[in-house]
Amino acid sequence: MARRPSREVAANEHAAPIQAVELRHPSQSQLPVVVLLLELQPLRPLVVDGGIIRGALGLALHDLAPLAYQALYEAPTPPYRMAWLAPRLKLVLIGHATQHATAVLQAATHMARQGLGHQRVPVHLRAAFQDLGPAGERPLIRDGAWLGLPIPVRLGSMLSPRDPTGPWALHLDTPLFLKQSDRVVRDAPPFSVVLARAIERCSKMFRFGGEFPMLPAEVREAAAHVRLRAHACRWTEFERYSARQKQAMLIGGIRGVLHYGPAPQAALAWVRACTVLGLGGKLSFGLGDIRVREDGPLTGDEVIQKPAVAASASQPTERVARPIDPKNLSRGAS
Repeated sequence: MARRPSREVAANEHAAPIQAVELRHPSQSQLPVVVLLLELQPLRPLVVDGGIIRGALGLALHDLAPLAYQALYEAPTPPYRMAWLAPRLKLVLIGHATQHATAVLQAATHMARQGLGHQRVPVHLRAAFQDLGPAGERPLIRDGAWLGLPIPVRLGSMLSPRDPTGPWALHLDTPLFLKQSDRVVRDAPPFSVVLARAIERCSKMFRFGGEFPMLPAEVREAAAHVRLRAHACRWTEFERYSARQKQAMLIGGIRGVLHYGPAPQAALAWVRACTVLGLGGKLSFGLGDIRVREDGPLTGDEVIQKPAVAASASQPTERVARPIDPKNLSRGAS
């Protein structure tokens, strides 16, 4: 049994070597990642979202591990993301942020003891795991006992060896915030928009490892003809407090399922990479957690329509309101 760590650790010697290369498939990537899964149980009623957890985790990191706080919260491009998938919190550390994985896990346990929200609702950390992709989950904490420490793994090892060859579905497990031509996408997006944002996200994250995604022009052209078969999604919004602007703000995105026709595997692979890296914007607030699955026959409950990328006033909106308190958020976070 591993002893509970007493201090923040430096770079992990097991991190995969990194080379500056151009990649034609994300499975070739040596980019180190750590995906933590924390099972949290609030001991009193509490509305949990990415904004609350981001702030509470930031406060814990700031006090316990200043180097980790700087690496994650003060970076121009955040090398992490999170998603609240009740009852689990997913924390994804990317590139150099994986060096602070143990410190982040320590901060998460401290966060649970201190409580969440302005009422400091105590939270029981039942267990923590490291997601290893096709290799399964490795237990790290169970009922307060440390069973192991997180170890960086290659992004390529986190991905399934094969992509769907027929119709497939994109599951938006948390709201997806996309932009096209500086306009927010509020309706079901065409695959070309999803692919463009996936390549953009991979490009930003791969820079941490000196890697560059390559997508041949003929693949892009073929991807432009992938059909949106149907969708069952809507625009949703929730509130967060901006410490920088000193006011409550709405964050929104598309939530639900998008059904697409067959796509070139060379293109779909980059979307699948975003099942680990996240897709779209505002990822550090819990948005952009996706899954790619093979699709079956439609149930009849889906909406079949030509997707639009411009904001639409007629698009139904689901708003989730909650009390806002500056204490929920990390120092200097926006």
